[in-house]
Amino acid sequence: MMKPRARMLRTAQRTWIKYRDQACLAEITIARDGSIQPLIQYICLERLALNHIEDLEFFRDLTEP
Repeated sequence: MMKPRARMLRTAQRTWIKYRDQACLAEITIARDGSIQPLIQYICLERLALNHIEDLEFFRDLTEP
């Protein structure tokens, strides 16, 4: 059985993935189907992932004994 903290983190991760995908879709609209659109999307995905890693590390540091 999964611990409540782990279950909450899993739910948060799944929610964050939906947010990430929607945020990057919104961001690529500035390219209007141009050839640079994939690059903008990958830059967005990387930026949000790197920021999220910092959030996860902070959470880890709070929960470690």
